[in-house]
Amino acid sequence: MYVIAEVQGQQFKVEAGRRLFVHHISGAEAGAVVEFDKVMLVDKDGEVTVGVPTVAGAKVVCEVLTPLVKGDKVLSRYQDILLEASEQCKRNLIPEIVEPVKIADLKDYCSEKNLLPYENAYGGAKYIGEVLDKKESITIAIGPEGGFSDDEVEMLKGMGFETVTLGPRILRAETAAMYACSVAGEVLARK
Repeated sequence: MYVIAEVQGQQFKVEAGRRLFVHHISGAEAGAVVEFDKVMLVDKDGEVTVGVPTVAGAKVVCEVLTPLVKGDKVLSRYQDILLEASEQCKRNLIPEIVEPVKIADLKDYCSEKNLLPYENAYGGAKYIGEVLDKKESITIAIGPEGGFSDDEVEMLKGMGFETVTLGPRILRAETAAMYACSVAGEVLARK
């Protein structure tokens, strides 16, 4: 089950047990419980209810894990860009950007297709467009500057991530993320 809710003026896909990064909520301290009642869509295992403009009686109840996340301005900016771009192109499904997570915790973010683009994959792995054969949810793990270590790559493969290449050039982490999402979006739009 998931909902699309408005939080701090932005729309987010919210699922039970998943972390959600939002702009700073005034007065919210770690451990505080906050509620958001502007729920535009509820999906209960494929049974979808769309609000006009909101779903009556629906709300999201969250616990504040930390009031400020290091790098929250960068993530906030990316979230703003993503929302504006999604509205501009009339996108119904808004991609999700999450705060950086520990590599061992990536198992909690797996989707139907899990991709691991990294610099040493060129020549021995397929391109993103070659592994996406149908419309499905995708998780793309982008490594830090300097790339994933061999041990990290093996750990991710063990979690079900498939190595892919972005081509012969080594890209900066933020460029690799944008490039990978753009290629995946373009390929899936044609499916």
